Amino acid sequence: MAQNIIQNPSFETGTIPTSEDQVHFATGWTKGCGMFYSAHNGATIPGTPDLFDSRSTECKIKVPSNKWGNLNERTGKNRYVGISGGYIRDGITYHNETVRGTITEPFVSGCNYQISFYAAAIEGAQINCGGTPQYGEVSDVNKVQIVLRRNDDCITSKIIYTSPTVTSSGWTMYSAVFSLTSTDIQRGYNRVEIRLTPKPTQDYQIGRRHAVFLDDVSLQKSQVIINPNFGLTAYAAPGNNNTYELTATVASVPTGSGFAWRVSEINSSNQEISGTIMNNPSNWWNTSLYYSNPFPGYCCNGSQTTGKGVFIQQGKRYRIIRGTWGPCSEWNQTTKIVSVRTNLLSEDFEIDIEEDYDFQLSDEEIREIMENGHLVEDGDDGEEGGVFEPNQKSTSLKIQDINFKNSISLYPNPTTGLVTIEYDANLSNASGYLELIDNTGKTILMHNLSNSYGRYELNLNGYSKGLYILKLVSNNEISTKKILYK
Repeated sequence: MAQNIIQNPSFETGTIPTSEDQVHFATGWTKGCGMFYSAHNGATIPGTPDLFDSRSTECKIKVPSNKWGNLNERTGKNRYVGISGGYIRDGITYHNETVRGTITEPFVSGCNYQISFYAAAIEGAQINCGGTPQYGEVSDVNKVQIVLRRNDDCITSKIIYTSPTVTSSGWTMYSAVFSLTSTDIQRGYNRVEIRLTPKPTQDYQIGRRHAVFLDDVSLQKSQVIINPNFGLTAYAAPGNNNTYELTATVASVPTGSGFAWRVSEINSSNQEISGTIMNNPSNWWNTSLYYSNPFPGYCCNGSQTTGKGVFIQQGKRYRIIRGTWGPCSEWNQTTKIVSVRTNLLSEDFEIDIEEDYDFQLSDEEIREIMENGHLVEDGDDGEEGGVFEPNQKSTSLKIQDINFKNSISLYPNPTTGLVTIEYDANLSNASGYLELIDNTGKTILMHNLSNSYGRYELNLNGYSKGLYILKLVSNNEISTKKILYK
C-alpha cells in the first residue's frame, strides 16, 4: 500500500494552540511564504494562518464553533487548519495566509504522485465569540493551490495543482496526479505549500468569502507494479534419484528496479524450518546466470551451492519467494510452495506447485532481502529473456526419471536462435530421439536421431524467447540440457 509522505497530514500531532497565528504548533507545519500589505503601516507583513483545535481555550480557534463558522473535524478528531486568500496590488501578488508541510522522503523523477486534501469554505467572519457575524457570497477565486517548495525558500517553486472554486461549507475532497522531471528533482523540493489564488485587485470582490478550512493532506507515490510472478521447470538432478532441480522463468525487470529470491524448507504446517532459509547472496549474481538460473544456489537444507538452480528432495516441501521493487514501486512478492512426489501409476514423478497467498514477510525481512538482491542498471540484462508463463493455483510438472550416461553437447548457449547439438553417433537408432520442452513442460519439437547421425542443427527462430529443456532419449537412457534463447 502506498504511504502518505506528508508529515502529520491531519495536523493532530503537536502542542494545543492558545491563540490565532499558531499553525506551527502542528508538528511538521509552519507558515508558508504568504504575505499581505498593511496599509496601516505601509509594510509587507507575514500572513497569520490558524490552527483550530477542539481543546483550545481560545474561542476564535475552537472546533467546531469558531470565528469563521461551525464545522466539525472531518473524522471526529480535534484539529484542522484555516487560511485566507490574498490579492494583487500594484502588480505584486500577496497570498496572505499560507501553510507549509514537510515531505518525508525525496521525490523520484518520472513517478506519478497523487496529492489530495479536504477543504471547506468558511461561513463568514466573526460568526461566534461575541462578534457581529458577517456573511457573503463565496469569491470565485476561492481556489486552493498546491505548491512545492525547498526548505524555507520562497523563490523556487512549482505549482502542481489548482482546485476548482471551493464553495461548499462542508468537507470536500480535491485531488490531482502529477510527476516531476529530473530538473525538478535537482531543485530539491521537500515542502508542500497550500494557499489560495489571489483576487485580481485589492478592492475586487470585497465582502466575499475568500478563506477555507483544510484537513487530511495526502501525498502518495502511485505504485507501478513490477510483476514478481515466476514459472518453474523441473528435472531430476544427476546421480540422485530423490533430488530434483528447479529453474525459473520470469517477467522482465526494468532498469533501475530490483529483484530478489528467498528459498526455505517448510513443515506440514507451512512453517519455515530453522536453518533452511536462504536469501540470494550478493556475490551470486553474474551475467551468465541472469537468464538460465535466476535463483540463488540452494540445496535441500538451506546450504549454499555452486549450482545454478534450486535443488529439492522428494518427500520435502519448500517455499520459494520472488520479490520485485523499483523507484516507483514498493516491494511486491509471489510465493509458491513446491514439493515432489512419486506417481504410483507410472514411473514418472510429479512436481506440485501451488500459490501461497497467506505468507507475508516482515518489513525487516524484506529490507534484508532487498539489501542482498540485485539492482538492474543501464546495460544490465537483468532478468529479461525468460518467457513468463503464469502457473495456475495447482500445477503439476511431470518429469522423467533420468540417468546421465548419454553424452550430449550444444553451442552456442545462450543462443540468439540457432543451436548446434552434438551427441554420440552410435546413439542414432530407430528408437532414439531429441525432445524440446518449453518452460511450461510442453513438448514443442521432436526429432528422430536416425536422421542426423550425431549432429543436429536446432532452429529456435519463431519460438518465444526464454528457457528450454532439451532431452535426448536413446536405449532407455535420458540426458537433458538447458538452452537459453534470448
